[in-house]
Amino acid sequence: MFRKFAVRIVTAPILASLFAIGCGSSGKTPTYPVKGQITVNGEPAAHARVVLVPSDPNAPKPVGFAKDDGSFEVSTFGNNDGAPKGDYKVLVEWREPKDGNPRERGVDKLGGKFMVADKTPLTATVTTGINELPLELSAVLAKPKPVPASKAKAGKPANAPRS
Repeated sequence: MFRKFAVRIVTAPILASLFAIGCGSSGKTPTYPVKGQITVNGEPAAHARVVLVPSDPNAPKPVGFAKDDGSFEVSTFGNNDGAPKGDYKVLVEWREPKDGNPRERGVDKLGGKFMVADKTPLTATVTTGINELPLELSAVLAKPKPVPASKAKAGKPANAPRS
């Protein structure tokens, strides 16, 4: 009888400890929803990338990708989970797929104007609750560089779309 009692006394604290560890916090910083819409010169910036750069260089950089209508939601640790509380510099890059391949991207239509943290005029503060981040940008859009005539296919103008 003493042996059964001793096993229960030793086993109970171990099980309680394991249960507490399993139900504890995951160690991730809490995040709060961040959503918005990005427009450039009044038009939706479909497929633009929005990056939030925190002041702490070791902190994660939340990111979002604009849909066709320019709307986006930011993700840090999981899909559309938002961003941790704090102040951020906002970076924006707007590249179209190159040659129809979504993995290859063309020239940044914004000319890199909003992609350097020390130079971007865009900022955001994330607080508890839902955060709205409307980005209404004005920019002279970068034009694709023309293809030199020496690289164009015979019989087609240098800037003609590939077939």
